[in-house]
Amino acid sequence: MSGGVYYLYKKTTQQITKPEPNRISELNIFPVKSLQGMSVSEWKVGPRGFLYDRQWMIVMKMPKAVAKKLSNEEVWSEQEQETQQEQEEECYKFVTQRQLPRLSLIGARVSLDNETLTLYKIGSSESSESAVSSSGTDQSSKVNGGEISSNFELPFGSFLTANNADKLVWAEIWGKQFKSIDMGDEVADWLSKAANKPGLRLVMAPNNFDRTPGNEFYNEFLTLGEKAPMLQTAFADGFPYLITTENSLDDVNKKLPENNQASMVRFRGNIVVERNGTLQPFEEEYWKQMHLSRLSSDGTQEESTGITLYNVKVCTRCSMPNVNPEVGKLELEGPSYQLSQYHTTQESKNPLFGINIMHSTDSINKVIRVGDLINVDSTWDCPPFSTS
Repeated sequence: MSGGVYYLYKKTTQQITKPEPNRISELNIFPVKSLQGMSVSEWKVGPRGFLYDRQWMIVMKMPKAVAKKLSNEEVWSEQEQETQQEQEEECYKFVTQRQLPRLSLIGARVSLDNETLTLYKIGSSESSESAVSSSGTDQSSKVNGGEISSNFELPFGSFLTANNADKLVWAEIWGKQFKSIDMGDEVADWLSKAANKPGLRLVMAPNNFDRTPGNEFYNEFLTLGEKAPMLQTAFADGFPYLITTENSLDDVNKKLPENNQASMVRFRGNIVVERNGTLQPFEEEYWKQMHLSRLSSDGTQEESTGITLYNVKVCTRCSMPNVNPEVGKLELEGPSYQLSQYHTTQESKNPLFGINIMHSTDSINKVIRVGDLINVDSTWDCPPFSTS
């Protein structure tokens, strides 16, 4: 037990063996909050994290009183939602796999070439296409009595340049409302049928979207000038990036049955660190300030990418990692449950996995690639974590 957190790994001042490089093995972009994302070999850093990551969010119109009540609840009862008819004042409330595990059966990807967001049903031919291409296939199937195509293509370029005043709505995420762009009835109808949940809509964060992460741990970085963290995020729960490591996943899988091992898909890491022989499980929670580097084309020199990252909070996990993404159902004793048995904050017993990351202001428009190395410049004496 150390620093208010239950840990298997404890930081030591003595380095026994030379550490192996912390190499990036996966980059994952999640264009739509809580849908499956896309794996890429490289991606550009935008002002709010990876470009177009969590740029869109699924919402549902409901009374403000009901939305407020449900803000901290992970499962919504049908009875609570039926009270909508008795209320007058409404808002758009964000919806995730916490309430609708079936959302894990829908994927999303972005094509940079033609500025198109493609939604598709997992298992369709679309799910096996290249992450950054758009095939335009239109295979149909019946969902909940309705006929829908296996994919839906939504050009979004015009939404980036127009003022969209007639499409702006207030969308609520974690108790705060932000002006967002309603993407229209057609995609709303496709999503509602694909998820078997009437009333779903899709909103987009506009170019002038202003959402500052709330956290006391990044305050000491604010005096670093152009190296200070960029204090913006889109529709991520709290912060622009999540870093996870395969070493920590291996540790969780030791607690799970051999016939039901968890993949990293469940933890939704943007940046995944390759398994190596010197990284301890959960050691990444102590990382504080990092810079990325990569080997030169001839493999003889290590060159800086100019990207600086900050670990501003250890990620407390909800029930979403317990959702089996292959079947869209919640497993009561999945990865989050196992973590809650041995790797939590002391005060709240929240399970911990991964670290929430912000990038420096001068990292914008630079590119992160699979194979880049994460170099740890400084560490926390006690990992930053929230007690709530």
